[in-house]
Amino acid sequence: MKNNNEDKGAIRMIVPIPCAGKFFRMWLEVLKPQHQLTDRETDLLAAFVAKRHELQRTVLNQNMIDTILMSSQSKKEIRKSVNISTAYFQRIMAKFRKRDILIPDSNIKGGKINPRYIPVLKDEDDSVGILFMFINPNGT
Repeated sequence: MKNNNEDKGAIRMIVPIPCAGKFFRMWLEVLKPQHQLTDRETDLLAAFVAKRHELQRTVLNQNMIDTILMSSQSKKEIRKSVNISTAYFQRIMAKFRKRDILIPDSNIKGGKINPRYIPVLKDEDDSVGILFMFINPNGT
């Protein structure tokens, strides 16, 4: 009889996800079971994550990246890029905080994006992997 712990963590299948020009949106789509956001909310979060990635290219201090990202100017730019009203933007931001998508940080007004939703991505990367472990207590 096979020991169930032998394969624990073994990668048995790779499923490529094409995402040319839409990487951050597709990244968050794959993570939808975690965040359970609507499509418009996911679009907004993808815009935040994309802007954060853009800032990482020039700003070396991680706290400064998040401070700039959550500045009024950046939020306005992101809101306009997704084409949503100020009132709807505020409702989504409140939802992000309620769902721990934005987490508190004493140094950053309004908090920062939960690292779980930020891919570790370098400009030279042509692919990024994420490991999902499906826990199946029934064995079915």
